[in-house]
Amino acid sequence: MRITTGIAKNKRLKVPNLDTVKPTKEVVRDAIFNIIGAQIKEFNVGDFFAGSGSLGLEALSRGAKHVDFVELDPIAAKYIQTNLNNLGFENQGEVFEMDAEEFGDVMRPATFHLIIADPPYDYENWDILISLAQQLLISTGILILEHKEQLEHKSKKGMKIVKTRKYGATRVTVFQKA
Repeated sequence: MRITTGIAKNKRLKVPNLDTVKPTKEVVRDAIFNIIGAQIKEFNVGDFFAGSGSLGLEALSRGAKHVDFVELDPIAAKYIQTNLNNLGFENQGEVFEMDAEEFGDVMRPATFHLIIADPPYDYENWDILISLAQQLLISTGILILEHKEQLEHKSKKGMKIVKTRKYGATRVTVFQKA
C-alpha cells in the first residue's frame, strides 16, 4: 500500500497482517479525499478505527495540519507510529491506543475539522459514533464513514448527510455538522 497524492506520494506504508485491519482500497481513499478537496489543508483530523493509518497519513500528505489516530489494537497502533516516523510526520500525528468511544472521554469538544471512521464491517454502535463525532467536530465539521455497502445511514439531529457513494462492497457516507 502506498500514499497516492501529496508530499509523501508513492511512499509505501507498512501494514499489519491482522484480521482486524482492513486497509482502505486506493480507489476509495482517492474518492474520500476528492470529496473533501483542497479544504483538507490545515485541518485537524481524527482517524478513528485507524488500522494501518492509511487515511490519516493520506490526509497529512495532502496538507492536514494534525491527525489523531485512534486504534484499539496495540500491534496496529505500533504500525501507525512506524508509518508516521517513516514518512516524517511524527510531529503532526499522535496515536491513541484505545477504543474510539473511549477517546471521546479524553478529548475536548470542537477539536476536529474532519473525522474519518472506518470501523469493522460488523460494527453496530453507529449512533454512538455519530453522536461522538458531533461533539468533537467544529461547527462546520465533516464526518466521513466507511462501511459495508448494504448499510444506509440517515441524517441525525445536528448531523446532515451531504453525500453517499458506493465503491463495490464499500459505501462512503459524508455527514456535515448542522
